[in-house]
Amino acid sequence: MTEIIEIIKCQTTIVLNWLPIYNIILITYLGIPVIVVTYYKSREPHIKHIYLAIMLLIIWIAQTIIWNAAYNTYYAISI
Repeated sequence: MTEIIEIIKCQTTIVLNWLPIYNIILITYLGIPVIVVTYYKSREPHIKHIYLAIMLLIIWIAQTIIWNAAYNTYYAISI
């Protein structure tokens, strides 16, 4: 039984090292506002596209600033 658990741990480690987890998380993090804005646009079709584009740009800039701060804190990098 312990051999099966060790094999599963080993295979999981191999897959996690193979996948670009950092890139997947970053793309997901930046993609969630697109889904929310698209859903909002489908619910409120009268709103202009430029307002949604500006709102999405502001959200992405804020997310990038937060991501950079968290990255620097995690790796203890001072600019």
